[in-house]
Amino acid sequence: MEYNCHLVLKAYESRNIGPKVRATLDELSADLREAANIADALHQHELRGTCVSLATRIEAMAAQYETPNEEYVKLVSRLTQAFTLARQKVVKA
Repeated sequence: MEYNCHLVLKAYESRNIGPKVRATLDELSADLREAANIADALHQHELRGTCVSLATRIEAMAAQYETPNEEYVKLVSRLTQAFTLARQKVVKA
């Protein structure tokens, strides 16, 4: 997921926005929905809800990927930051 976030951010920063951005956003959304299913199986219902909400927002972004608004770009940036923090916590544990 983190890699896909970086690809999307890089594409928007360089203004190199094409169908590959849409495909990457679709993949990111699918990954978030898969994470939601795993969270549900682990009885982590709050985490499941967060993943579903994020997936829905990424899907909305994908629907208008050629003309992103600032809110969506910030969302992808925050996801990248969240992955970095989560990785740091895992390494410390």
